[in-house]
Amino acid sequence: MQFNSAKQIISGGPPISIRPVATVCFICHMLDIVFEATLEHKNIPESTFHILNSTKTTYLQHRIDELKAKIPFDLLLLIQDGTLPLFLSLSPTQLETMRVMDVLMVSMLFNSTICIIYRTCLYLTSFLTLTSPQLLVPENLTKLLMVLETCVTSARTITALNTWILNLPATTDVTPGVTGYKLRHNVFMEQSFTYFALFEAAVVLWFVTTKTQTFWWRNTIGGSGEVLSMTLEDRRIIRSEVLDLLHTLRDLEELHSMKRKVGDEVVPNMITPLVRCVAGMVDEMEQIENSSPTTRKPLDAYDDDDSLDFVVLGMKAMMIDGSPNVDERMDVPWVFLGLLGVDVGKMRWNGALESQWRSFWKRSVAQ
Repeated sequence: MQFNSAKQIISGGPPISIRPVATVCFICHMLDIVFEATLEHKNIPESTFHILNSTKTTYLQHRIDELKAKIPFDLLLLIQDGTLPLFLSLSPTQLETMRVMDVLMVSMLFNSTICIIYRTCLYLTSFLTLTSPQLLVPENLTKLLMVLETCVTSARTITALNTWILNLPATTDVTPGVTGYKLRHNVFMEQSFTYFALFEAAVVLWFVTTKTQTFWWRNTIGGSGEVLSMTLEDRRIIRSEVLDLLHTLRDLEELHSMKRKVGDEVVPNMITPLVRCVAGMVDEMEQIENSSPTTRKPLDAYDDDDSLDFVVLGMKAMMIDGSPNVDERMDVPWVFLGLLGVDVGKMRWNGALESQWRSFWKRSVAQ
């Protein structure tokens, strides 16, 4: 972890230089915002009105904007300012002059933090209909379009970085003494919150391609290219990006597994619920693609028939030798934020508040 030259502060006079800030300080700040956001999501709102007018969301948005202004421009990659495409186009020689690990960690965590802050607002693009009273307010329409565009952009920044890492030659030095394989290992194995970011990106892109109502997209049949475009080609490209996320998660699952030798079965571990969940997301995305454009509609975001059999995604404790623990209790998977009551096919997230969120969305649809 290295120190970075902070941006200058302009306050009506000459620029004021401040001391260099270690990357870990920016990461801690982002994790603090994530913590506050996840705490907020533990409070089930009274109605969709309270989601749209949440003072906590506004406060967290202000905090992340303030932090963005403090992060050095060469440390944070964004699509909007062109830093992401520029980074992805750099040669290995050019990358040797950069703090690649720091750039990846900060950029992935920053963009996943944005997705977490807006998650419940994003869900409203599925649960609110055109006749909903909330959408009769122009400000709400504008806000949800901003949320949709911001979340898609942030999620696809994460997928772009993941795909870039996956495509690095395993034997090519990216930074002195670090091969592509070692970079993948260091980014995701040693910094667990980076694979949490992969899951956040998967949730957003799965949701917008399978649950978001079609009227939110500017065009569904014409040319692609805009953030708020969702043509068949857009869907296929996004699904390929999520498939790359799944590839990375499966590699991580194998690395975390206590396999004795090549050919042994992967022992379930903390990555396994994420692999199963994202694989189910990819299946749903493909299902939507294969439906007729004239009859295509979002898949139900939840199934209100609780009598059906659902697979609950969670973690089970294992003995040190890899054998199952006698304790059959299932723990909550390790991620920043679960699915908040939304089902992936016939899979449900194991979490204390998942059923309460599911009931909330059911009431929202009925309003």
